[in-house]
Order: sequence, then structure tokens, then C-alpha cells
Amino acid sequence: MWFNADGSGKSVSTVDMSGMKDMMQMMIEMELESDEESLEDETMPDKDWKSMDTMMVMYDIMPDSIKEQIDNPEVLKNIQMHMRMDSVADEFFIKFLMQYDDEAQYQEIMTAFSRLQEDQGAAMGEEASLFSEFEHNTKTKQIRIPQQDMSEITDDPEMKDIMGSLDSLRALPDDDFGKMMLLEIFEMEWNYIVHAPGKIISCNDGSAKIDGNTVEIKGTLIELMEGKEMPDVIEIRYK
Repeated sequence: MWFNADGSGKSVSTVDMSGMKDMMQMMIEMELESDEESLEDETMPDKDWKSMDTMMVMYDIMPDSIKEQIDNPEVLKNIQMHMRMDSVADEFFIKFLMQYDDEAQYQEIMTAFSRLQEDQGAAMGEEASLFSEFEHNTKTKQIRIPQQDMSEITDDPEMKDIMGSLDSLRALPDDDFGKMMLLEIFEMEWNYIVHAPGKIISCNDGSAKIDGNTVEIKGTLIELMEGKEMPDVIEIRYK
């Protein structure tokens, strides 16, 4: 996240699914084998997962029926989605890029994006949450970013049971579908990188790494399941 002194900024959220590439390839191959007609479907991904690199603007893929329900749907021109897959480089990621003039426009974009997700259902359900809410006070030179609530996962009894059997899970063959799926979830890592308008003075997260105008905060689901404490709101102060 890039914060500017005038209140404008840019947010880039990346979902790196490189570790899931083999699992997703397996799922697609199973789908291809179960439906012979899909072998001729040009919309299906290449079975060999060679490469894909595409950029699209969220406004352009938004249904007209939804545009009519939003006061200013053109704000979604501020969001781009970049999808890249390269089997040679072993890359597979989806990146969302948003630019805004001020916090008010940011909220307007998020409202439109949320309306889009409601229409698209679960397929779009996680995308809006990729952009973190924030408060940027340019007068007090403070940035506040609420952490996403993970309690629904960390407090789930079934997830706790799986957590207790991770060693057994890791002992399964590498091509075991259940192993690939569960390890990808538990080893999921998130990484906040915040660029402030001035040199950062402090951050209330003890694991934060500060370097000039930039602070980086990392975490994993396993750490949370093991009881790692994290502040509900990341507070950053800068000069």
C-alpha cells in the first residue's frame, strides 16, 4: 500500500497461488477426463499449463445490470486485475491494482466493488477483502489498518483437529490431493507492505520490519493457530 502526503494512494493485492499450481492442474485434468466434450472447449485452460498473462479492468467486466444500480460505476476503472501463469517460471498469481485520489474515493470504489461481488457470488467473494480498510490522517501522520478477522478459522474445532495432525499430514505422498489442499491453507502467508509519505517512526506490531518509509509485516495461519498475538489494528506513525 502506497500512501501519499495529499491523501491519495495506491493499493496492490497479490494472491500467489504458485504452490497450488499442481493441485489446480490436477483438478482441471480430472475435469477434462470426466467430460470428453470439454477437450474441445477453447475456454478451458491449456492442459499443459504453459502460460497465460492477461490484464483486465474491473469496469469492463462488470455487467450492465449492475452498473445501472451503482451511482458512479466508472470508479471501477480504478481497479485492474492482472493474472499470470507460467509453468516454466513456476508462477501463478492474481494481482489487483487500485488507485484513488483520496479516502472518500477509496470508499466509493470499495462500495462499487462490494456490489459487484454480491452479484457475482462466491467467485468474487474474497476479492473485495483483498483491499484492506484504512484510516490515513495526514495531519497527525498516522495510518491505521484493521487486521482481517481470522477467528472463524482459528476457532473452528475441525481446523484445530487438523492442526494437531499436521505431522501425519506431511508424511503423506506429495501428490495426495488432501495434503496439497490442507497444507496450502495452513501454510498460507500474508504480507503487508506499507509505504508511508515520510520516514516511519513506529509500528505497534512487534514483528514489523521498518526500513525508512517502508514497513513490512508478515504472518501465517499456523502462527495464529499456535496462539501468536497480533494487534487488531496496525498503527503506523511517520514523520
